[in-house]
Amino acid sequence: GTDSWKRLLIPSATGMGLCLILVALSQLLPGKGSGNMVNPQLLWLFCVLPVTGVFGGIYLIPLTSFIQLRPADKDKGKVIGVSNFFTFVASALLGVLFAGRGLLPPAVTFILDGLAAILFVNLVVRRSMRTFKDFALKDVPGGASTMLLRALLWLRYKVAAKGLEDIPIG
Repeated sequence: GTDSWKRLLIPSATGMGLCLILVALSQLLPGKGSGNMVNPQLLWLFCVLPVTGVFGGIYLIPLTSFIQLRPADKDKGKVIGVSNFFTFVASALLGVLFAGRGLLPPAVTFILDGLAAILFVNLVVRRSMRTFKDFALKDVPGGASTMLLRALLWLRYKVAAKGLEDIPIG
């Protein structure tokens, strides 16, 4: 059906998380010695990191397409705007976390990122997918966070859709 893309979310994010953990295992391989032509650690990374990216694309592309296509025509701009807003706010706020994370050895950060991806998709995404089928923008609960978001969006955006009837569909 039209929601068949959801089947890809959990396996792809789990694969991405496992690959991140495999990146950390590169330190267990020997480095380039005097007799070696190829550095086994680099070869391992050149194999595992592209697979991580493929899993990331399999996760991200259908999800992004869903965000762009699912809302009603009159809500598309709002949904994409809110999605972008949350992306940039999360990036700004999580920058502090990433700065502190830089104090850890790289292998540890890859393991933590891999475990976080696996746990997030299996604990949060799996549960929310059950109730996501009939989700509509009007169903978003009100509250302090919604009021804050609307206030912040109001400061930045004044959304007005004009001329929608002139856009050819089909």
